[in-house]
Amino acid sequence: MSATDSVLICGNVVLATLLIRASAGKLVTPGLTASALSELFPGLMRSGSGIVRATALAEGLAALSTVIATLRLPGQILVALLGAGFVLLGVAGLLKGSQQPCGCFGASSTRPLGTVNIAAGLLLLLVAAVNFWAPPPAEPANVAAYTSMCTAIASIGWLFWSNRDRIRVMVSALRARTE
Repeated sequence: MSATDSVLICGNVVLATLLIRASAGKLVTPGLTASALSELFPGLMRSGSGIVRATALAEGLAALSTVIATLRLPGQILVALLGAGFVLLGVAGLLKGSQQPCGCFGASSTRPLGTVNIAAGLLLLLVAAVNFWAPPPAEPANVAAYTSMCTAIASIGWLFWSNRDRIRVMVSALRARTE
């Protein structure tokens, strides 16, 4: 495997993990992000959840495109559009003094739209640019397989980390039963 392939795998694992988590969070609790959007754009009150669910679908499709070799490059157009949108929302949040939690990753997202969104958007734009300008992988199937496997591991790790307090309670309860 070439060094370029390794860079593609690492970048796409980060990308896919972020997008999967963001997509799932918005699908489960779209109201948080809808509230943050309506704070910036009051006219979105009625259609906010629909826009949030459409964004979640786009994030899920973009994540899927990183692990299907033939969709890697076309999917990066979607990744770049999402990245640009996140940057714009972060800037708007900073300019308007957003106070509502963005809900970008579901209920665990407590920060308002702002610098974190700008950073995430810039990261998406960077990964999209690397995918566009990097030479095609030497072994596309291997790159897709490694990306899929590492994304699953990273997603599980993030899920455990974000639910660590609940896991501690569950483990304590199980220990108490066995003693």
